[in-house]
Amino acid sequence: MKEEKKKIIISLFVIFLMVSSILGYMFGRSGIEKYKYNSFSFFKRNNEWVLDGDEGELSFNLFPEQVENIEMDFDAADVLQDKAEVDVTSDPESKYAEAIAVSQLSIQQNLMEYSDTFVVLGMTENDDGFDLPVIGCEDATESVPVLYFKESNSTGIKLEDNHCIILEAENELDFLRLKDRLLYSYIGIIK
Repeated sequence: MKEEKKKIIISLFVIFLMVSSILGYMFGRSGIEKYKYNSFSFFKRNNEWVLDGDEGELSFNLFPEQVENIEMDFDAADVLQDKAEVDVTSDPESKYAEAIAVSQLSIQQNLMEYSDTFVVLGMTENDDGFDLPVIGCEDATESVPVLYFKESNSTGIKLEDNHCIILEAENELDFLRLKDRLLYSYIGIIK
């Protein structure tokens, strides 16, 4: 009798371990691997890095470590803080128009998601192919800064005296890197 009780107890214990292991595996893992940068958590989804923060999900092309070394004027991201509107522009004849457009739309989406900032997309000059307003650095003001995506021989982010942030890149990938670098600094992920 004692022998039978012992077998039952051991069997119940083994069953308990197996069931709890299965439940732990099913409900303890979300299947999404988390990555940390400073105190921020990211996960990978469809070739994007997603920050799951208090303000919602924000998407980036590159992880912060991949853009933290891009040169950027210290106050550039601060110009965007607490703005109701930000204007974004580029040259209509740029050979990197596609990468610039992707970067501009990402900035528009992330600024609206993060801070309800209204983003106006424009071009530096009239172009028959686009029905966008003409926006240049000369239009930048303290209340409505301008982001200007521009081809260059170097890659970096410069702040002009008149609240115009110039994102200069020498290739397509660098425009995506610049966009992510600016947004990471704006949010406070990269100082």
